[in-house]
Amino acid sequence: MTKAPEPRRDYGKTEQRTDRSTGRPEWVVEALAMDSEGGVVIKVTVAGDQPRMTQGQPVRFESLEAIPWNNNGKSGVAYRAASVQAAAAPKAA
Repeated sequence: MTKAPEPRRDYGKTEQRTDRSTGRPEWVVEALAMDSEGGVVIKVTVAGDQPRMTQGQPVRFESLEAIPWNNNGKSGVAYRAASVQAAAAPKAA
């Protein structure tokens, strides 16, 4: 994780978003996704209780999905997961 989880809010609003189907609060988890060629910071939305992870802690996502979007000439990828848990640190080679 690159920073502590934060409540997900709609642009310009102060209320925390809730999942449409469950009514559970949504959280934004910012994580560094890495592979053998490098890494990128992604923001992943999870619904439920506030994740209790800290900056720098390795995490793993359950049922992570990438959702492409395009709106008014802008595009990107939104990430959503069923849950996030603390993961064991990778072992040194």
